[in-house]
Amino acid sequence: IIENAVYEREEAIAITGFSLSTLIRAEKSGELKGRNIGRRRYYLGADLLKWLQGDENGDGRKGREWKKR
Repeated sequence: IIENAVYEREEAIAITGFSLSTLIRAEKSGELKGRNIGRRRYYLGADLLKWLQGDENGDGRKGREWKKR
């Protein structure tokens, strides 16, 4: 994943190996940021990398492990 690249939703699915429903769930929970341009959904490479590393807070902690459920 290239940090400064922009990926369409299908590309993000292919390079991360996650399903569409997983990407949507991550967006709804605030773990992954997606952007719309017209009717298409895009993701920044930097946002995908942060999400895959579990560091959506930007503080070095694994965000999924630290969240209260």
